[in-house]
Parts: sequence; C-alpha cells; structure tokens
Amino acid sequence: MIKITKKPCPNILSPELKDQLTKDFIATEKSVWKIKDIEITLLESSHYKCVYCECKLMEESKFMEIDHYYNKDNYPDLVLDWDNLLPSCKRCNGRKSDYDTKNYPFINPSEMDPREHLTMRSFKYYPKTENGKMTIRKLLLNDIRKMLTVRFDICKAIQFQVDELVEKAERYQNGIQKTTNNKNKIISITTNLLYEAQPESAYAATVATELMNSIDFRTVLGIIKDENIGNVEIDTLFKSTEMLAL
Repeated sequence: MIKITKKPCPNILSPELKDQLTKDFIATEKSVWKIKDIEITLLESSHYKCVYCECKLMEESKFMEIDHYYNKDNYPDLVLDWDNLLPSCKRCNGRKSDYDTKNYPFINPSEMDPREHLTMRSFKYYPKTENGKMTIRKLLLNDIRKMLTVRFDICKAIQFQVDELVEKAERYQNGIQKTTNNKNKIISITTNLLYEAQPESAYAATVATELMNSIDFRTVLGIIKDENIGNVEIDTLFKSTEMLAL
C-alpha cells in the first residue's frame, strides 16, 4: 500500500449534478457513482491500481469498484463526495464493505501515508498503529491464498534477480569481468528492478521494501557508486523507492 495523490474532481461532477444524484441514491439506492469520467480519474489517481492491495486494475479480469471510504449505507450524503471516493478491487471493496471508518480506525491512502501505519517483514504486513491493525484485519491483507502467495512470488523473483546482479557486480569490481557488456547488464538489471518499485507498478510497496531490505542489493548500489558507473536515472529511482518502502 502506498499513498496516492488524487487528481482534481472531474468537471462532469458539478455541484448541481452531485446534489441531484445524491438525492437519487437516497431515494432509489442506484449506483449513481458509475460515471466514466469519475472512474477514469480515480484510476489515473492510483496508477490503475487498487489503493489497498496494489493489484493492477482493468487487467486479468480485475475490474475497478469505487470504494466509499465512509460507507454509503451510514453516510449516504457522501456518496458522491470526491474526497470519499477511492479506486478499489472487488476483493478489497467487498472485505471493507460497510465498516465504519468514521468511528473506527482504518487507513485512507489518499490522506494518510501507509508507511506511518504499516511495516512489512518477509512479505507480511505488520501494524504500527490501530489504523494499520484494523486495515490488515478488515482487508485480510495477510490472507495466505490471495495475498501472501502473490507477495511471496514477487519477493522470490526479486531475490533471484538480485542474486544474479550481485554476482555480476562483484565480478566487475574484482576485475574478473570488468567489461562494458557486464557493466551495461548491471545498470540495466538495477534500473529495471527499481522501476518495479515505482508508484505506477503493481505491488510497488512490496518490491520497494524487499529491495531496501536486501543486503545484496545495497551491496550492488555501493559497487555502482564506488566504480562510478551509476547515472541520474538510478539515483532518482532509488530515492523514489526509498519513499515507498514500508
């Protein structure tokens, strides 16, 4: 989970339309929030990811559902309040359901930084605060079949690449394979790994945390610095990755 910056409310949701559709919802309980411009703007705000589990939406049959941070049953007047709308996957939206976030703790990724409420060790979420605790519990973020397996596979793939990378970097530093080809491979693999930890990537917080906690990856970055083979792109990506790690 990462903090998102929501885009401005789309122009189509004028105060007049918002008031009328809110009244329609209170009277009929129709899904008045299903407006294309609203959906697209929310998706763009989260880089087309669920704000809670970070799975990619609109891929592999994972369609977006609009989550009402303050649930629409208890707070119908907020059903089209822009600050109350978040892009979610079906699983997380269903798990959260009618949980009363106004009176009980829960992370709002558009207003709170998840790093202040969550940490991750061995691809498992642990709470720092009551907000983190209840978010993990309600969304079942450590569910073995649906969540842990996905994060385990991601971390395993990262470890495999880092193992290959640190070997290449040490061979370069020791002069065993100090070639342009090897140098280019080191830079390419490092850059690609860091790109997987950027906000637009699926499960960015998981990747960022795994990389920042990896002694071998830190070793590679040290070698890149000592051998003066880095570049601005790697520096920029690294800083962004640090900001997402839990």
